[in-house]
Amino acid sequence: MKKPLGIFFIVVGLLILITPFTPGSILLIIGIDMVFGNRWPWWKKTKNDLRKFWRGFLK
Repeated sequence: MKKPLGIFFIVVGLLILITPFTPGSILLIIGIDMVFGNRWPWWKKTKNDLRKFWRGFLK
């Protein structure tokens, strides 16, 4: 049940990413996480990059 729901979120996230009126493409990331689980290979690098970005942005 988790994998089909994740694929649904990926598709909806891509559609939302294409439309300029809705900023909800976070569903794409949620769907990828649901499909791949903890096997998302670039998650640690992405998380560290986001932390660096926000630390630099908030200073």
